[in-house]
Amino acid sequence: MYANATQVPEASSLTWSSDWTDFICVKVVNIHEAKTHLSRLIQEALDGEEIVIARGNEPLVRLVLVESARPERSLGWAKGQVTMAPDFDAPLDDFGEYR
Repeated sequence: MYANATQVPEASSLTWSSDWTDFICVKVVNIHEAKTHLSRLIQEALDGEEIVIARGNEPLVRLVLVESARPERSLGWAKGQVTMAPDFDAPLDDFGEYR
């Protein structure tokens, strides 16, 4: 997921949704960090990450994607690009002893 250790977010900047059925990782940033890195945070929101801006430990606002900015999904864009060998589900010789 992360190319190197410098890209891994600090544990203090992550929190979990309070609804146990909705285990979404939320990135919480303070106002100063939001002002400094607004372009990056906008791109992360565009990529689907949930961003919450807080003052101290108090969440204030959520950075969300405007519904009209979501790209329209097109089905079938990869049709014909994926092929499967006719024997893809044939038993493998390496697992003969397990039969």
